[in-house]
Amino acid sequence: MEADGLVVIANSRWLSVGGAALASACPFILSGWLHGYGWEMEVLAALAGGGLAALGALLRWDLRRGVSADLAFERVAVAVLSGAVVLVTFVGFLLCLATLGIWRISDWLALTYLGLAALAAGVVAVVVSGRHRESQWSSAIQIVSLVLGAAALLHLVRQAAVVCLLVGFGPRAVPAWLWYFPFTGLQPDQLGTGGLALAAIPAVGLLSVRASQRWGVRGRAIVTDALLGLCLLALSYRLIGAVAVAALLVFDARIQRQGRRVALWVVIVVLCLVPVDISLQNGAVPGPRWLPTIAGDFTSMDAYLHGPKHGYVVLDTGSHQILYYEPRWEWAW
Repeated sequence: MEADGLVVIANSRWLSVGGAALASACPFILSGWLHGYGWEMEVLAALAGGGLAALGALLRWDLRRGVSADLAFERVAVAVLSGAVVLVTFVGFLLCLATLGIWRISDWLALTYLGLAALAAGVVAVVVSGRHRESQWSSAIQIVSLVLGAAALLHLVRQAAVVCLLVGFGPRAVPAWLWYFPFTGLQPDQLGTGGLALAAIPAVGLLSVRASQRWGVRGRAIVTDALLGLCLLALSYRLIGAVAVAALLVFDARIQRQGRRVALWVVIVVLCLVPVDISLQNGAVPGPRWLPTIAGDFTSMDAYLHGPKHGYVVLDTGSHQILYYEPRWEWAW
C-alpha cells in the first residue's frame, strides 16, 4: 500500500509539472503556427514560458507538501542545473556537426530536434530534482545558485535596458558599450535570454526567503516582484508592462493584500504578451499612429536611425538582433 501511495504522489508530480509546461508553451506554439513568420521568437517564448511554468509547478508541489522553502528552492536549482546539462549537451552536439560541416539540416528539423532536447532536459530535471534531499551539498547548491543568478540578473538588466532604449527612444539612444546582443537565425544563442531567466529563478527564490527573514512579508514581496518583473521585461518588454511593474512595487511598499497582488501580476503578464507597445520616438508621419515593427538590414542609416519617419519602428539591427517576445505594432509619437 505504501508503494502504491508513492507511485500516486510521483505521478501527480509529473502531471503537475508536465501540465503546467504544456499549458504555458501551447499558446506560443499556436501563435507561431498561425502567423507563419517571426517563429524564432515564438520558439523562445514557448521554451522559456514552458520552463518557467514547470519550475513554478515543481516549487508549488513541494511547498504544498510541507517542504521547507530553502529545500524547495534547492530542488528547483537542481532541476535547472541538471536540465541545462542535458540541453547544452544535445544542442552542443548539433552545433558541432554544423560548425564542422558534417551535417546541415533544415530549420524545421533543427526545431524538432530542439523540442526533443527540451523534453529530455525536462524529464531529467524532474527526476533528478525529486531525488534531492537536505544534505551536505545544500550550501554548495545555494552558493552556485546565487552566483549563477547574479550573473544572469546582470545580463537581464542589460537586455531590458537595451530594449527599453531601442524601442522607446530609438537606436541612437543605446550606448555603444551597452549594445552587445549578436543573434542570427535560429541558433543556441537565441535561447540565451530564456536560459538566463531560468537560471535566475533559484536565486530569486533564495533571495526572497532571506528578504522574508530580514524584512518580513513586505520586504519579501518587494524583492521577489522586482526580480521577477526584471525577468519578465527582459523576456517580453512592453512599456505598459514596465509601468505596471513599477506600480506593483509601489503597491508592495504601501499595502499587503495577496489577492490584489496576484491580480496585478495577471495584468502585468497580459500587458507583456499583447502584440502592441508604445514608442516615445519622434517623427511618426503624419503624427502619432500605429506603425508596424521591422527587423533586418536597412537601405540607409537614416532609415535605421529614424524608423518612424519611414513608417516603421526598429526592433533589431539585422545580424545584431535584440531577440525577445516582440510586439508586432507600436503606437509611435
